Amino acid sequence: MINDKVRHLFTATEAQLWLGIPAGTVRAWANRKRVFSFGLDEQERPMYDRDHLVALRDSRKPKTQAA
Repeated sequence: MINDKVRHLFTATEAQLWLGIPAGTVRAWANRKRVFSFGLDEQERPMYDRDHLVALRDSRKPKTQAA
């Protein structure tokens, strides 16, 4: 059974490793207020919700070239 009330938190580096989202992209999203930190890890790095990161990743549309 999946508990949908549990947040799965990742640092920017972990998001790159496990979700395929470049750490710089996660940090840029945070700076632009597209994703928010849900606390800090032991090294005082921001932690981001996995579902929010994946939703942003999947909503990015590939850039098309002008004709």
